[in-house]
Amino acid sequence: MTTTITFFGLSCVLIFRRYADNDRIAILLRTPEGEPVATATVNQPDFNLKPNQVLIKDYAENEGILAALVNAGIIEDTGKTVPVGHAQARLCRLLVQPTLH
Repeated sequence: MTTTITFFGLSCVLIFRRYADNDRIAILLRTPEGEPVATATVNQPDFNLKPNQVLIKDYAENEGILAALVNAGIIEDTGKTVPVGHAQARLCRLLVQPTLH
């Protein structure tokens, strides 16, 4: 099943992968042709995540990605944040069972 969302007016296909260093879920956005648009998640190895949790980068060039993923029913925002460098990532719960690519 292919999941699409709209981000910055673009129709984007969601790709689920795993980070190599800790096997956590990564959410990538691609055009229907496969061109990269954004990486929605950030990997913070020092923060303890549950298997169904992800950290969403909703700042800088990704501002608005949290709302797009929530509106599409992909994630639920917990209202909590996690420090990532000088910024804060949003702690979210996955609402879908990702098909890994």
